[in-house]
Amino acid sequence: MKTAIERITKQRAQLILSQPFFGTLALRLRTVERQDIQTMAVDGKSLFYNPGFVDRMTDEELRGVIAHEVMHCVHHHMTRRGSRDPKKWNIATDHVINHEIKTARFTLPANHLDNPQYHGMTSDAIYNRLPEQPQGGGGQGDGDPGGCGEVLDGDAQNEAERGEIERDWKQATITAAEQQAASRGIGSLPGSIQQIVDELRNPRVDWRASLRRFLEPTHGAEETWSRPNRRFIGAGLILPGREHVEPGPLAVMVDTSGSCMGDPIQIFCNELAGILDEVRPEKT
Repeated sequence: MKTAIERITKQRAQLILSQPFFGTLALRLRTVERQDIQTMAVDGKSLFYNPGFVDRMTDEELRGVIAHEVMHCVHHHMTRRGSRDPKKWNIATDHVINHEIKTARFTLPANHLDNPQYHGMTSDAIYNRLPEQPQGGGGQGDGDPGGCGEVLDGDAQNEAERGEIERDWKQATITAAEQQAASRGIGSLPGSIQQIVDELRNPRVDWRASLRRFLEPTHGAEETWSRPNRRFIGAGLILPGREHVEPGPLAVMVDTSGSCMGDPIQIFCNELAGILDEVRPEKT
């Protein structure tokens, strides 16, 4: 009987032969055994696995889960969570990925998440529609509601490092798509995944991410010299203290011209409401 790591290695090799796009990207991830992970997980650098979970899957399901974890990286889910609830973020991203994986004709474990009402929506929009998760759980590595593998935050410490990780995965994704296209007799990528690649080649500003970055700094505390930090005064050091910042009024303008009627306006409002509920719940 093959060990878990032997089975993962074999199925990654099978992906290289049958689905070069996914196989090429899977090889970027080092495999690491972790007993504290219930299923599998990815953080942009490593593919973590629980041997017991790997043993319970068929070869077809294992290939599907590896492809699932690869798509977390393609979508940069490990760098985009921000202050959102980890468990709820995993659920939202799984709904997006699993539909793409099934479109690519992979097999997934029976209890995977794929609600048709979320088809065509982004993980950000799905997150805002999901109910709140129960308290007392949902931390990083604290469970896998979808049973197909988690996405964990990457180890980047600041926005510059996160940007570098995303740029590396963007280039790797484009290269993997080119390798798939050059592979004779294997076929092309599904339309939904090809669209992701096309957008990476011709990038557009993600207005959801820009809006979130604009709003989040308005909440919390900031350094101030008007109230020096008293803990260091005794040592003869005058350092700034921290002062709670009360966000002021926020004005929002939405384009209601003929080109933005209907669904776009509803999407704008849903996204804004979701972000405000996170950063200023007492004001909404």
